[in-house]
Amino acid sequence: MSRFKNINWSPEKYIETAVVAQETGDAIFDRLSLMTIKPQIIVDLGCGAGTSLSKLRMQFPDAKVIAIDNNQTMLDFVAMQNEGVECIYANAENISLPDASVDFILAHFLLPWHDNLKSLLQEAHRVLRPNGLLMLSALGPDTLQEVDEKASIPNLIDMHDLGDALVQEGFSDPVMEVNHYQLAYRDKSNLFYELSASGLWLSDETINLSPNDNGKYQVTVEAIIGHAWRSDTKNKYAPDGSVRIPVSVLKRV
Repeated sequence: MSRFKNINWSPEKYIETAVVAQETGDAIFDRLSLMTIKPQIIVDLGCGAGTSLSKLRMQFPDAKVIAIDNNQTMLDFVAMQNEGVECIYANAENISLPDASVDFILAHFLLPWHDNLKSLLQEAHRVLRPNGLLMLSALGPDTLQEVDEKASIPNLIDMHDLGDALVQEGFSDPVMEVNHYQLAYRDKSNLFYELSASGLWLSDETINLSPNDNGKYQVTVEAIIGHAWRSDTKNKYAPDGSVRIPVSVLKRV
């Protein structure tokens, strides 16, 4: 069973506390504003509390937007808050949509709480039309580096590994960007509450963390943003097991 299966998500608490997700979402839409795409069908995959939906509909007013999530509480909240958005209960590796039927998939902070990256990318490749866009965000390995209990942290991935996975599963021209955020709290209980409500801390046990020299409890969150395009053929590994990604498409902030 997935260790994420029993997370007690609250859409209201998530919206209140998911500061890094909000900042990263803003960066995603800044990047989207520079792209000349006119999607007809958009999927918000792992839509969560639906924080991206209003921006998607504003930026692409002529597109049909579909929200997909495997948490019924989140999906019910999204349906109530977003009239006109089709809501589908489904897992990310088994999207109930036809082959080559989608122009743009947004998977904003889905990867940290999903166990099988390969299956997710294969399913995204299946439902995207040729030259369709996949944009996603993830948590990098510096996330909560100040904390020893790594088993209580969601899935982390290096941006180079994410780029490799995209290329291997049939996506072209991956572009990666990394941003680091410092979260500081005077009260350790506030830190525990916000990290738990936003899904960054998976244990019921409090965080073993000492205050810094300023008397604050500070943690790092590394957020990765990436996008790539659905190509018709899958890329093969080189004989040494590598996939070549130009350094020019990787950006660390």
